[in-house]
Amino acid sequence: MSDPEPVPGDRGASPEGGSPSRLGASLSLYVFAVLGLFLLVTPWTAVWEQAALALMPEAARDWALSGWCRGGVSGIGLVDLAVATQVGRELRRRVLSGGRG
Repeated sequence: MSDPEPVPGDRGASPEGGSPSRLGASLSLYVFAVLGLFLLVTPWTAVWEQAALALMPEAARDWALSGWCRGGVSGIGLVDLAVATQVGRELRRRVLSGGRG
C-alpha cells in the first residue's frame, strides 16, 4: 500500500507524529499558561485554605496546608509555564516563518 496523498491546505498533525497545527499549538499554549498560573498562585490564597477546610479529612488537611504541599503544587505550575513558554516560542517561530516547518 502506498502512503495517502497530502490534502492541500491540511495543516493537521500527520499520522506519523508531525507537528500540530497552529490552532492546536495555540490551544496548547493557552491551556498550559492558564493552568500554570492557576497552580502557581492558588495554593497561596484563601481559596486553597477554604477548600482544604471544607473538602478534606483532618489528616489530609494539615498536609495540604503545609508549605511543602503548596510549594510542590506551585512547582508544577512553574513547569506548566515553562512548557507554555516553549510552545509559544515554537508557535512564534512557525508564524514568523510563514507556516513552513
